[in-house]
Amino acid sequence: MCWTENLALDELLAAADLVARSRAGQEIPAWGEPSPSAATRDRDRAQSETRSRPAGPPPGQPHPAEDPPAEDPPADDPLADDELADDELADDELRAADSAAGPAMPTAELAGQMRIPPGPALAAWLGQAQPATLDDAGLVNSIAGWRKVTSWAQAQELAAVAEIARRRGVTDDPSLDRDPARELEAEFAPNEIALALTLTQFAAEYWVSLAVSLSGRLPATFSAMRSGLIDLGRAKLIDQYTTPLDDDLAQAVERKVLPRAPRQTTTQLAASLRRAVMSVDPTAAERRRKEAERHSRVELTGDDAGTAALYGRLLPAAQASAAWARISAMATTLQTRGAGGGIDLLRAQVFIGLLLGTLPQPAGRANRAGWAGLARLDGGARRDGRAGLLR
Repeated sequence: MCWTENLALDELLAAADLVARSRAGQEIPAWGEPSPSAATRDRDRAQSETRSRPAGPPPGQPHPAEDPPAEDPPADDPLADDELADDELADDELRAADSAAGPAMPTAELAGQMRIPPGPALAAWLGQAQPATLDDAGLVNSIAGWRKVTSWAQAQELAAVAEIARRRGVTDDPSLDRDPARELEAEFAPNEIALALTLTQFAAEYWVSLAVSLSGRLPATFSAMRSGLIDLGRAKLIDQYTTPLDDDLAQAVERKVLPRAPRQTTTQLAASLRRAVMSVDPTAAERRRKEAERHSRVELTGDDAGTAALYGRLLPAAQASAAWARISAMATTLQTRGAGGGIDLLRAQVFIGLLLGTLPQPAGRANRAGWAGLARLDGGARRDGRAGLLR
């Protein structure tokens, strides 16, 4: 076993407490919550110190004369030094005994319950235990620990990317005039990252942008990621929702959402971010929507099964909702006329049929009128101005 940081005795004893509780079938506190055994040990230590103090005289009686202060042992007395060292060791042994962990405990079992700040030391401890050797409590704790180590490591990587960007002038003020060589350096900085990490150009540009944003305008988010409080997904969300804001407003949003972010799912955090952005800048959401709509697009991707996906991105919400309503209504009509395969398959057939002009006609009497039964739906969509994507 080796690690690169000092480990406080209290941290080791806290892990031993958790192992002892797990062995006894007791409740294990979540990461970040105080260990009940540690709190009990502190209380017992305080009570022991109180009992060890000399009692005062009965009420009404004068205090006896104080004993003369003990003389300090000679500086060159080796026996006195040994006694002091023995006292310190004895205190450590008593505290270890208080943990009720028993006389011996496998290192791997301790590793499963180690809760220290993420970094090389935590990674070294967690690496001592194979998942198959841990009990359920240790296994769950190690999962949380590895996620914190992952967040810490990704923050270290992003810090290095941000430094490359700084050296290449990516973070320079764009309003300043720069010489062509400096401009070229900044332009090709993502290429260096793409080559080092085997990324596409688009992915490398995003990674550089995220690194610059976190290291500059979102310092609290970056710090929370380094400490393992939030992971990369949550950091990306905070960056995404604060993009339309200036630095001061972005940091105001950080202060609002970060205290709860470690205990929220990404869906809950996104909702918190929307509320926070609206509170600090009511017009930011509208600016973000308009900017996104300017990047609307249709994408075609291949799937592993030999099929493909065709979908629109960043579409106007009202028009996309109207298009979905029309597709669903037509698929439901096919289903009621006897078409099989389920509503999802029928929606897919309607979607492709509308685009290619090969829409299947519903069976039965409605076949004579084609899709006339949906005229009312189409007309309603056109009347509310959403027909741009429906025709």
